[in-house]
Amino acid sequence: MYICKQVDPEWQEDNLFYVYKDKKGEYKLGWNDDVYENNVIIYGNNEYRYSLTNEFYNLTKLDDVYYEYETTRNPHSNHCYWTSTSEMINWYFPKSNGKKYTPKEIHRWIELLDNYNYRLEDIACAALELMTGKKWREIKMVGNMQREWQYGYASEEVSDNDMEYIEMCYFNTGVEYQFYESEEDYEEDNPSTSYYVSTWNTKERLCEHIGCEENELKVYDFTGYKKIPQYEER
Repeated sequence: MYICKQVDPEWQEDNLFYVYKDKKGEYKLGWNDDVYENNVIIYGNNEYRYSLTNEFYNLTKLDDVYYEYETTRNPHSNHCYWTSTSEMINWYFPKSNGKKYTPKEIHRWIELLDNYNYRLEDIACAALELMTGKKWREIKMVGNMQREWQYGYASEEVSDNDMEYIEMCYFNTGVEYQFYESEEDYEEDNPSTSYYVSTWNTKERLCEHIGCEENELKVYDFTGYKKIPQYEER
């Protein structure tokens, strides 16, 4: 018989994110999953942790380099930094695979940049597709209050179910259970791993993780602490 015991909500952790300090001492969001790390961008609500791919980080610098693009496109400019628009685009917005853009792709970039109006969200999905070769879509992660909502982008490799899981971990709205392979391990408090799952259909989701039937699993939910009175002689 397998056993799962809920972790005290005060101490529960998801196993998807971690927080680290960058070289500037700022706290950033890290991933324990390489697929999500390269295919999900969390960006939009500055009050919460964000996570950028290398490609999107390059896009966030577009306002700073847009003047260079305009001078490159102007044949009469005396301040042109580049020999061609293609050279500039390949430098600032390189492809993920290290290859150069085709003439057709450069033409698409020029269309995007010519219509750029200092609103990154207007061109982000199309620009990310050019850089990564994947389709991208806008995402919204919903917390308990509207001010907590977070935004970003996800590639075609990330399903809607994946995004539900990411949202749950990001806002810590799920529950964590320690997993014991036997009743002996449970008595010795020797869990082998833990699972972070939705509060809906919890036992069913735990069985999916473990690969067992519901009658093969005992689930113990956290209900609170018992206070034990203490005494000492005067």
